[in-house]
Amino acid sequence: MYKQDHQRLLNILREADQPLAPIPTGETEQLHLLEGIRAVLFDLYGTLFLSSAGDLGLHEDQTADRVFANALEAADLRPLRGTSIDWLEAWNLLIRDEHQRRREEGEAFPEVEIREIWYRFGQAFCDAPPLKTDDPAWSIAALTYETGVNQVCPAPGVLSLLSTLRQHNMLLGIVSNAQFYTPLLFEAYLGAPYPSLGFRPDLCVFSFQLRSAKPSPAMFAGVLKQLIEKDGIQPHEVAYVGNDMLNDIWTASQAGCRTILFAGDQRSLRKRQDKPACANLQPDAVITELMHVLECL
Repeated sequence: MYKQDHQRLLNILREADQPLAPIPTGETEQLHLLEGIRAVLFDLYGTLFLSSAGDLGLHEDQTADRVFANALEAADLRPLRGTSIDWLEAWNLLIRDEHQRRREEGEAFPEVEIREIWYRFGQAFCDAPPLKTDDPAWSIAALTYETGVNQVCPAPGVLSLLSTLRQHNMLLGIVSNAQFYTPLLFEAYLGAPYPSLGFRPDLCVFSFQLRSAKPSPAMFAGVLKQLIEKDGIQPHEVAYVGNDMLNDIWTASQAGCRTILFAGDQRSLRKRQDKPACANLQPDAVITELMHVLECL
């Protein structure tokens, strides 16, 4: 990505920055000590970053079509026909079709690369769209739309938590359902790229890279392989912190990790009691403030 394009994306995020306050969940903390932990992995949306939508997702509401039209304008994309409602419906259909295609290929939990979806939309609906799939127009449109429908800000205490974990020589990683713009949240809102905040790049995986999303076991496989082969750290020496009982707690526990449920924000807490996999599932610890991760290690 060219420097000026990178800066423009950061500017889009910063212009959308509005503080969110956690909404208490009423959950009781279970601050159990997890002995022998040598690495901590985090979910991102709803855990490290509060999210008005609770998790990564393009959640439609009464203004979504207007937000979509604004995204097209920001990227200088001009549809040839239809209304903003038509465009949004067509765009959502492209996502559903891609998910279905991947399921037919055997991927149980498919993820899209959202810039490809915007590219396909542009080729089908827009006047003289950029022909290259890596044109910055697709990134600008995607991020402008996302910031319009999903407000995000750092969770309270996140910088202090990361700093303290580094001081205790914990290896840090991320396993997140995410798009290309997700890693930019750190630089836009916390002042530095995620590796500079202590996350080791080979211990970070974002679903758009794998075209597979949690609760797929593939999301943890590569990171845990790195920890075993490079650091001699076994899965039971890894703690995973997340806000979703299925995507985070169940998936991490199936991979052999210890688990900490972040239950600090009503918008993002996903207990998934309707899912059979979660019916009798218990995390190893429950926290309602992110800094309380430290009390479990």
